[in-house]
Amino acid sequence: MTATAIDAIRDKTDPKCRTDKCEDSGCSLSMSGTPSPSALIHLEHPAAPVEGGESHCDFLFVGGNDEDPPLVAPIEFTTGRKRAYEFLRQIQGGASVADKLLPPGIAFRFRPIAARERELHRKEIDILRENGVDFRGETRRIRLVRCGSNLGDALDA
Repeated sequence: MTATAIDAIRDKTDPKCRTDKCEDSGCSLSMSGTPSPSALIHLEHPAAPVEGGESHCDFLFVGGNDEDPPLVAPIEFTTGRKRAYEFLRQIQGGASVADKLLPPGIAFRFRPIAARERELHRKEIDILRENGVDFRGETRRIRLVRCGSNLGDALDA
């Protein structure tokens, strides 16, 4: 991955909101196998680049190597019952944060992810299949994974 994307993330974020652990609300994703170099931003941290009242997901992952375009992954966690439209709204908010932080004109692979502890109702899964999250002209469906999964696998890295 070009240093430009990671440098942009590091330049535009407070070091206090950067982390190496992807965990929140009793749910986590293993970081083994994730692309390197990378940056993981905890968007719930008070120092995160999120404006007050702005909808956003829990984390933003950006990573990759020089051969492939970098991966951009807004990540939302839930341990309770969450509606599909909440996932869509929060992850779309994370994609908007990524768009503000990352330089224009660079190709990215976009992978919105939702990690959940409990199963979603069939109706909620259908809503997620019918709707996607937009990032720089690309619309992708949210990838549902279980808490405790490997983030590298979820990214198809």
